[in-house]
Amino acid sequence: IKTLKKHLEEKKINKAIIVPHYTFDQKTAFENNKKILEIISKTENIYGGIWANPLPTETEKNKKALESIPHKKIIAIKICPQAWPKGKYTMDPDTWDSELAENMKNIIDCTKKHNLIIQMHTGTGNSDIRHYSKFVDEFGKGLRIQFIHMGSSPGGHFSFIPRFIDWLKKGYDFYCDTAESRGFAASWLVK
Repeated sequence: IKTLKKHLEEKKINKAIIVPHYTFDQKTAFENNKKILEIISKTENIYGGIWANPLPTETEKNKKALESIPHKKIIAIKICPQAWPKGKYTMDPDTWDSELAENMKNIIDCTKKHNLIIQMHTGTGNSDIRHYSKFVDEFGKGLRIQFIHMGSSPGGHFSFIPRFIDWLKKGYDFYCDTAESRGFAASWLVK
């Protein structure tokens, strides 16, 4: 906490959000939620995001994570499809079995009920933005989504940016960041 506070002061950052880093080790990922809750409870200007994972094997951990909400300083739920088995599940609801669908419903309902942002990664494989289209059609209204990395690679940017702009024009409450994006992507999006 001391190091984080010092960094914010040195960089003149007034507020920050911290979230668990994505990892394939789900035990560690969920345990990081405790660290997030500890840090935000001991700092005034730092907010947090809670790790969630809808995999059937993570149902109990996921349920416990969602029970930590509402919390006045939790502003996001982070769900990372890179933690899902490759080739089995994607953000396309047609790939979900009934338990994963129920877990996703719980995450989405919690996000909407408490006006949180759901952070979702974009990139290759399970995170390919093309997998999100049906998800957005079915669940996007009333959901605030931050698409992390804007597609992540040049090909991903070409898939992401036109879809993102189209979703914004349709009135979706979506956001993105430029982390790991290639140089042309941010300027293209702004233009």
